[in-house]
Amino acid sequence: MSEHKKIAGDISLDGHDRFKLKELCKEAGFTGFGHYATFLHTDMGRPRWWTSKAGRQLWNLS
Repeated sequence: MSEHKKIAGDISLDGHDRFKLKELCKEAGFTGFGHYATFLHTDMGRPRWWTSKAGRQLWNLS
């Protein structure tokens, strides 16, 4: 089942501290994270994370 059929959202990084935004999303109970150059994907699916090629450096992920 697509995670978008559960509670999910894509949040623009414009005007946000991306690391603080992710921390607040974790505190709110989100468990799935997609790290992109212009937005953060969040969902309530199984705990995991991924990154786009463009987002890898921005988010300091290897």
